[in-house]
Amino acid sequence: MTIAAGTSPLPNDRVTARSHAAEQDLISRDPRVAALRVVFNDDEELSAALNRPAHVTRIRYKPASSVVITYSSDRFAAPHDRWGDHGWLASYVDDSKVSKSLVKARRGNAAAARVGGIRGTVHGAASADRRLTGTLARLDQACPQLTETATLLRHNPHRRLLLRTSGATDLVVKVTPRTHRASADPKFRQVEFLDHLTSEGIPVVRLWHPGGLRDVVAGQWWGTGDLAAVQSTDAAGAAGEALAALHSLRLAPGQFAIGARNADQALAGSESESGRAAGAIAVVLPEFAQRAHRLAQAINDRRAASDRPSDPVLTHGDFSPDQVLVGPGGIRLIDFDRVGWSDPERDLGSFAAAAIILRSPDLAVALFDGYVGAGGELHPDAINDWLAHALLSRAIDPFRYRAPDWVGDVERILTAAEQVLER
Repeated sequence: MTIAAGTSPLPNDRVTARSHAAEQDLISRDPRVAALRVVFNDDEELSAALNRPAHVTRIRYKPASSVVITYSSDRFAAPHDRWGDHGWLASYVDDSKVSKSLVKARRGNAAAARVGGIRGTVHGAASADRRLTGTLARLDQACPQLTETATLLRHNPHRRLLLRTSGATDLVVKVTPRTHRASADPKFRQVEFLDHLTSEGIPVVRLWHPGGLRDVVAGQWWGTGDLAAVQSTDAAGAAGEALAALHSLRLAPGQFAIGARNADQALAGSESESGRAAGAIAVVLPEFAQRAHRLAQAINDRRAASDRPSDPVLTHGDFSPDQVLVGPGGIRLIDFDRVGWSDPERDLGSFAAAAIILRSPDLAVALFDGYVGAGGELHPDAINDWLAHALLSRAIDPFRYRAPDWVGDVERILTAAEQVLER
């Protein structure tokens, strides 16, 4: 199976008038979310509003509801704040969420405040994230040695925070919100699952719950970088072998509370994964709305018309080069938050989409070779269906990370998905 290198979108590092115009249009269409103006103008305006240097690193936007961003600064970090170079800002139509954010920050002994002159808007240190501050406070109490010297690696506001700790052992610590699930919907037992994968010879980074906190996991810092950065075809081949082993694993029904990941096939229209991805594009770029929805419909139609029997296997669920760590001792698969039962092509197509966006299609070729060499089977038509789906799902990412030419990047990813369906 070939992976086209010519459909490889990447940011071009130039601020474009087209992206600026799209942002101004978004501001005018949604005046109720008051902070859109400072988020989508320039860093100077955002920095002035926050009274500190700030550069947008991530955006999550819900029309007529909210915008939440993370920002970074390389100076003027408060000396008492472990992660003072990082922060978040949230702007809500519902002002009560600002009050809740401030209350929760105070309970967690973290810094947060309203943004003067912008209604419904609050900002704070990463440690003051209203969904995470409680878990961080409990981690501070249970395992202060893990947080005292920690540096922030990544912050997805209200969803997760990734820390690197230094000391006798170099660790990565992931903090997620406290969950309140009904007993009929148990939480995925990731630690036990990874222990089982290790016992089956599948290379992963094992985790544990520090202090017994179920919403915090820790693991050893491993390797020299992920496959997206290292870009080794040998490592990609080894990842293909590991993926084949994962797909061949057999578990008892309900073991480790692993659920299905093929809900997309059971839903229709705008409720499908492809439909939701198209809807996200339509919200920020109305000019691409029809194109994105046509693409989603074409993907769903192709799956419905497929005569290949469905045979769900255990899948990673979000497989890509950045989920593969590379080191002198081989590779390790990480980030199994979306593990579930689905088509094996979900993982293969997801990896290939990321490789195309990285302009490194040779990584996907090497992965496929390793997969087949370890006994996996390739079904090109099914892989292309999932590849188009994965490209459509990732098409909104340049907006979320505010790439300089994010409009052009979205368009190029849509074009790549359309070209896949033409094969």
